[in-house]
Amino acid sequence: MIQQPPVWANAEEVAEKLYTYVVNHMNLSGVGHVTDAKTGYILSDEPRIVAHPTVGVIDKNRLLRLPEGDIPIPPDFAIEVISPDNPADVVQAKVRQYLNAGVRQIWVAHVKARSVAVYSPDIVFTVPFDGTLFGEDMLPGFKLTMRDLYSKG
Repeated sequence: MIQQPPVWANAEEVAEKLYTYVVNHMNLSGVGHVTDAKTGYILSDEPRIVAHPTVGVIDKNRLLRLPEGDIPIPPDFAIEVISPDNPADVVQAKVRQYLNAGVRQIWVAHVKARSVAVYSPDIVFTVPFDGTLFGEDMLPGFKLTMRDLYSKG
């Protein structure tokens, strides 16, 4: 398992905002479970890799109820909030682990750049500070401007 450096206070605020936005959106749709960084997802058994995404989403069609302990399957969607002290190679390794495990989409929120990189098996793009992040098929109807995400308060 890859250990992550401690999260900066600003990164923590961004993580809390993303979790809240996703939970609120999912409460309206009721189609999936939302977890925070305390929840582990087993990405691989050999070698054993357990990821703790900042925010994880798993479709209720794949898992009706959340189990006690680690979730035995990868999330459908993961969000990682990256503070300036996170090495780029560690971040890329984590994204590869998610994709190799079958995670359909990963958002990597870069606090210093005030942007979000979106990774899926067939496309990678970045939403800049003046852009809007859309949930597309992962969170239908979800949209969030980077200005709202990265504003103070």
